[in-house]
Amino acid sequence: MSDSEEELVKPFTEADMKTRKGIARETIAWILLLASIAFFAFMVLVAIS
Repeated sequence: MSDSEEELVKPFTEADMKTRKGIARETIAWILLLASIAFFAFMVLVAIS
């Protein structure tokens, strides 16, 4: 596994939040989570309409 892949699978800790990289990772995680919820809600609306 490459170094960048190891970074991705490493568990997220509170200490990571103190680094710019850690903040960016958490922000991306929240954006992906919200996007998937929005997509799911949209699909449900399409299905019931």
